[in-house]
Amino acid sequence: MRTTTLRVLLISSLLTCLLAGLAQAVTGSVVRIEARAGDHLVRVTAGADESAATGSYDVRVYVVTNGVELLFVDGLVLPREGRVRQVWFADLDADGVPEIAVWTAASGPEGRGHLDLLGFDEHGSLVEEDVPEPAKSWQRGYAGHDTYRVEEGVLLRTFPIYRSGDVADHATGGARILKLISEHDRWMWRQAK
Repeated sequence: MRTTTLRVLLISSLLTCLLAGLAQAVTGSVVRIEARAGDHLVRVTAGADESAATGSYDVRVYVVTNGVELLFVDGLVLPREGRVRQVWFADLDADGVPEIAVWTAASGPEGRGHLDLLGFDEHGSLVEEDVPEPAKSWQRGYAGHDTYRVEEGVLLRTFPIYRSGDVADHATGGARILKLISEHDRWMWRQAK
């Protein structure tokens, strides 16, 4: 009888651990990424009680006073597919006001990247900027696996180029690098040299 009780407790404990692990995998964990420019701090948080594959994330902008105190300026909640990978707070259009760029990457074999770009309106409130898709000719051979980075105030998007017959994670066509620029108050992609 005692052996049976021990087995039941052991099996029950193992099932509890497995279910807890499954709940963690389904809901994911909280991701917090910060970026700073001058006396402003941007904090992006995602994942609280949400699936890692889809959900939302919040962007909050603070003014840092006394080196540590945070004064809330504005914030937005945005939908996401995949995990938040990185956030940048940089002047991407050279107008003296930094933009916020948030890179998310979908889970799954392709890991398609997505970029949300936020700016500030004339009242200092956060607004979403329209980021168009690259020209169709630059998307030839595209099958995901995007990465984004900011170098010298320029946001760059890199992805492998797949040729006919290439398999999921083995592209043979090299890589394409695009840069995000602002012309005539519109964002657009250009091929980087």
